[in-house]
Amino acid sequence: MSQSLEAPAHPKKSDAFSIVQIHDLAGAYRIARLRYEVYVSERNQEVDGVCHRRKVIVDPFDVHPATTLFGAIDPKGDLIGTIRISVLTPDELPYDLANLLHVQKWESMQISMAAYVSRCVVVDKWRGGEVSRELFASGYASVLQSGADFIVCVASEGLAPHYERLGFVKYAETVSASDGHIRHALVLPSKAVSYLKRKGSLFGKVAVDLGVPDSPPELHDVFWRQFGLEYSSTMGAIA
Repeated sequence: MSQSLEAPAHPKKSDAFSIVQIHDLAGAYRIARLRYEVYVSERNQEVDGVCHRRKVIVDPFDVHPATTLFGAIDPKGDLIGTIRISVLTPDELPYDLANLLHVQKWESMQISMAAYVSRCVVVDKWRGGEVSRELFASGYASVLQSGADFIVCVASEGLAPHYERLGFVKYAETVSASDGHIRHALVLPSKAVSYLKRKGSLFGKVAVDLGVPDSPPELHDVFWRQFGLEYSSTMGAIA
């Protein structure tokens, strides 16, 4: 097992696997190979950062100093899933991603820095269970430690409801020039604990377990009003 495999960042529920942070190049290479296996070999998708010769998917965010990589490891030491969290300012976003995230809207939402969630993949036989859930839990815990007040992501039509169940809200959409499919930009105030609990979000439980204090409603007042939500310190965001 790689030396990059360390103690879980957040307690997992299953004894069948562990969630670990990946720190070294060997671990990062395993992640790059797993992405290729899922996106290209299994789904026949062309995504940014593909290298068919080496059978890896990598991009500059993998080596960004504010990126954290997580892996799910089965009892045999095999990598069965991964997720990536990158804490970024608008100026650090490449042009294509800035367009997908509609970064021009961040100022009106009072976002100066956000944690970008990406590259979440799980091998076929482990999907639909606890692996994805625990990867997101560990990723969210790392966001809380980073100090980022918002989390953003880009999701397809099919995956957007998954993020909405976690508490994300859609704020923009783009039609992909490559395949004509819609990509949604979604955002979530990371420390709106009452809101997350009311949504029944996994993140709300993680925040409570870690003793995270609820952010005051006025901190994100503009955000809530922009999405037509009324915020109550006891009820969270109310439509």
